[in-house]
Amino acid sequence: MTMRRNLLLIYLIGVLYYAAWQGVAPFIPLRIQALGATPVVLGLLMAVGALVPVIAAIPVGMLTARLGPRTITTAGCAGAAVAFWSLGWVAGVPAAAAGLALMGLSQTLILVATQTLAMGDTTHRAHVAGMYMFATSIGQVIGPAAAGVLVVLGGYGLAFSVCALFALASAGIAVAISGSARGGKVTRLGLSFQVIRRNPEVRRSLYASNLSEYTFGFWQTFFPVLLHQFHLSPALIGLLFSTRAFASMSVRPFVGHLSQMAHRNLLMGIALAGGALSLLLLPFTKALVVLAAHIAMMGASLGLLFPVALVTFSEGFPLAQLATATGVRLGLSRLAQALGPASLGVAVEAAGLGAGFVIAGAGMAMLAARFLLPKPAGAARVPSETPAP
Repeated sequence: MTMRRNLLLIYLIGVLYYAAWQGVAPFIPLRIQALGATPVVLGLLMAVGALVPVIAAIPVGMLTARLGPRTITTAGCAGAAVAFWSLGWVAGVPAAAAGLALMGLSQTLILVATQTLAMGDTTHRAHVAGMYMFATSIGQVIGPAAAGVLVVLGGYGLAFSVCALFALASAGIAVAISGSARGGKVTRLGLSFQVIRRNPEVRRSLYASNLSEYTFGFWQTFFPVLLHQFHLSPALIGLLFSTRAFASMSVRPFVGHLSQMAHRNLLMGIALAGGALSLLLLPFTKALVVLAAHIAMMGASLGLLFPVALVTFSEGFPLAQLATATGVRLGLSRLAQALGPASLGVAVEAAGLGAGFVIAGAGMAMLAARFLLPKPAGAARVPSETPAP
């Protein structure tokens, strides 16, 4: 009963926090660009928000195991509220970098704590992962569309301030999480890397999720810039981001059933292929309907890939190691997300936005081929309820 109540609370936090986070996300690049940043500077600044979790994720995982998700989630939501508000009112690039750093740290606290709690349900992991990410997708649908309207009505300051209030409400809800809900005792960090080295399924899940985070970090930074070049209004930009989130939300309730029906390598390969196709075609159309279709394909692909990769990774670890392992996973994924805009920003500077999207899509296509072309070894499917070792 306590686990069910805690899950309902983190689902609600997922809706509110992701509405706030994804509400500001499409407009942070435009806000920084308005401060005079070049594409290289923009890419480096956006990488700051992802670089902080690279450093903080593993210590946060250990801290979550010791203190439990309630304290960590509450602190993360409160920090996010401060970060969102400050980013809406910054007057210079250094202040924006500080706001992005705080946003990255706060996001790390929230994701490690809530994912540790969600994956602590060892009997229904695939279903819980799908529903957890379904809840976050609801927030991602609401946030960008609402924030786009607020930007039109009152500018970035109003939109970011409202998002800060949503994050603050999430902090209030986090206080109600059971204090006894913990990911397990603090374990040696080396144990997590031993599992990663020895378990091929865990490694494959990391390959898929990290490359997707790499390309998604680039996409989230430069896609608003691309839409701005197409002369779309902030309201339309927000609506298109909501389209991606709605496509993700539509897939995620079925992750548990899909994991029982098909091999997880196949599911991740299909998701990677869909994301690759979306990225490769995206720069070559300005028609709004076709553009929305490409975005929906990206959303559906990520909506399938992330929960499948999360469950596959989590099932490789006993419960006592889960919090620390989740920190390792998040640190690696945020390193990939930091490298995406920083490295591909150089390609954008040299050859234009289209080149960056094509390079990102080609990388996903090559990994998709590795998942899809060889037949998976062993059984035809991996059950969604594999017990932890």
